[in-house]
Amino acid sequence: MTALPFTIRQPTTAAFASGAPLRVRRPADGMYARLVAGDRVWIREPYRLKRKFNSLSPTAASGYDARPYFEQDLGPGDVEALELGDMRHARCLLRDWHRWHAIVDEVKLQPLQEITLEEARGEGFTRVEGWAARWDADITSFTSIHDPRQWANNPQVIVLNLIPKLEPLPEEKALSAELKAQELA
Repeated sequence: MTALPFTIRQPTTAAFASGAPLRVRRPADGMYARLVAGDRVWIREPYRLKRKFNSLSPTAASGYDARPYFEQDLGPGDVEALELGDMRHARCLLRDWHRWHAIVDEVKLQPLQEITLEEARGEGFTRVEGWAARWDADITSFTSIHDPRQWANNPQVIVLNLIPKLEPLPEEKALSAELKAQELA
């Protein structure tokens, strides 16, 4: 059973935290192309560490027993009151630090522009145009402004239905035991 990292950002983090099923899109040529129904993903989300760990990589900070403070949970004034450092990108969250996972319920291919207003709202956006702008910003952040996977090109994308689990991914040994028990039942 696959357990890939899955990055979410605001406002989708808040939508995920509600526990309601979530439909998300990712490029069809990425690592999520191999997911199938029943697979699990562990959720990476934006976070901060104590200011004293700002100069350290997440792995090095973990060696000093650093722990993440998730952006989703921080209120006004918390960054200063808790002496937190800079916001760190979701993609930098260590697997040992994740707090949520999801089960893939369905996987399908679809043209990007078939997203509905209801689906965009399900990810925390108020308009499809806002969702599309975020898509383009995310796609071009690692490539170039000429990336063919942009909204205007209406590429095929993977549409994933996720069932949020507001707990860390079960340990692999526990997961294997759970699967064996299901097979015997």
